[in-house]
Amino acid sequence: MVRLFKPTSYRTGTVMAVGATGFWKFLSFFNALLVAAFFGVTLETDVYFYLLFLIGLLLFFIQTFNTTSIIPQAIVLEQTQPGEGRKVLNFFLLVYMIGSTLLFIAGILFPTYLIAGVSRFSVEQVAQFSLLVRLSFLLFGLQLFTNYFTSILEMYHRFSVALLSPLNAIIPLICLLLWGKKAGIISMMYGFVLSYAIQTVLLGHAMHKELQWNLIIRGYKLSARLKNNLFSIAIQSVLNIVCSWVPLYLLSGLGVGWISALNYARQLAETPSEILTQRITNLSKIQLTEQVAKQDWKQGNINYLSINHWLIFTLAPLTVFSCFYAPEIIIMFFKRGAFTMQDAVLSAGFLRPLLFVMLFMVPGTLQTTVLSSTRTWKEFLPYSFIGYGAFLVAIPITMHIWGGLAYPYTLLATNLIGTAAVYICARKYAPAWDGPTSLKQLARILSLNIIALVPAAVYGWYFAGPNPWSTVFIGGIIFMGTLCALSAYSGDLQFFIRQSFSKSNH
Repeated sequence: MVRLFKPTSYRTGTVMAVGATGFWKFLSFFNALLVAAFFGVTLETDVYFYLLFLIGLLLFFIQTFNTTSIIPQAIVLEQTQPGEGRKVLNFFLLVYMIGSTLLFIAGILFPTYLIAGVSRFSVEQVAQFSLLVRLSFLLFGLQLFTNYFTSILEMYHRFSVALLSPLNAIIPLICLLLWGKKAGIISMMYGFVLSYAIQTVLLGHAMHKELQWNLIIRGYKLSARLKNNLFSIAIQSVLNIVCSWVPLYLLSGLGVGWISALNYARQLAETPSEILTQRITNLSKIQLTEQVAKQDWKQGNINYLSINHWLIFTLAPLTVFSCFYAPEIIIMFFKRGAFTMQDAVLSAGFLRPLLFVMLFMVPGTLQTTVLSSTRTWKEFLPYSFIGYGAFLVAIPITMHIWGGLAYPYTLLATNLIGTAAVYICARKYAPAWDGPTSLKQLARILSLNIIALVPAAVYGWYFAGPNPWSTVFIGGIIFMGTLCALSAYSGDLQFFIRQSFSKSNH
């Protein structure tokens, strides 16, 4: 265990995190293909995916606290007052223990009414899957501690903890293959629970053995700055949860299949973000916080712009090309077994705008690292209302007029508004941050990708055959060949290659 979780450099940690997360998401995508083939789009899959969405929302709420305020505060304290950072971390560990225990008890006693109360599923519909619902409350608690322990170990540069993440797909896959046809989709839930239980134990043991961790608080009191930041983040996170929950609530009342179709589209659109954007920015947040604590903005900007360019250069081709060929891609991966052409058309309708949501998460997520490193979440609170308010006002109107497919387009538009608000705030409270250059990188690279799509689009419109595999393959070759030539001319390709093979450990 000690050798597995030894401290590593940021570069090594990034490679391990991206590699392990990529393998995990590849297997998760394979799991999604099996789920679609085994079960298609049914009431059971709708309830199952809705439960996973709810768990994801709550975990996002808590993880936002962890990565944007609690961990940065602990890093600063550890650098200025060694040992004090652990008191902060232990305080919230105790809070999470109490909160998750109470929620688990409520979920065991009143599973049907809790889920029916936050969805448009009827009590009778949810009651058919009461065991599935109860297991979801257990899964939430296990994921909460796995994520928190992982954040703590990564704070101490134990980035190899990411090597455990493929268990999140391997064990559910085994359970699905062994019991899926007999037990149904609940076999996946069994696999998730077992996977996170194993990780919670292993990570807790690693903290005890490697960091000599013990749960001692000794009357710790939250600082005024931390209280203000936590309060501001809490309000923003609640708004985020509401904004994420409202469209799911509305979709759950449109009939069978909408939530499942959204999930299949999200599997494709969000996987690159989970592998690259989230993993890399989580590590860069730790690095930038350490540099800001030393007032080293010169190196901080260099690293920030390098990460921004690398992520956009990687994700923009996926976004632009996949948006154009969305129907073919959905058919290639999902249309088999119980998954029908009607399901494919609906999923493709969700996929196109969600791909651009994925791309524009890069500047938005990276900009929040600036707020976290400077600990200015209290100052950002008024700005956050702009994007959230726009979404909450727009979503009931757009979905009423245009139906369920209006959701991802409304999300895209309001996310851009929210990203602009983050940018304005970060420029105001962190003037040393080189935000304008990051936007220039985004505009230039996205323009190159759109231009490169033109010949691939002409092929798709006028020359492609009926086979989606050959259509996507040939169109991809045309697109990538044109993009490489344009990127080499602009110098972006050379910069990307230098950053990818840089030997820097920082």
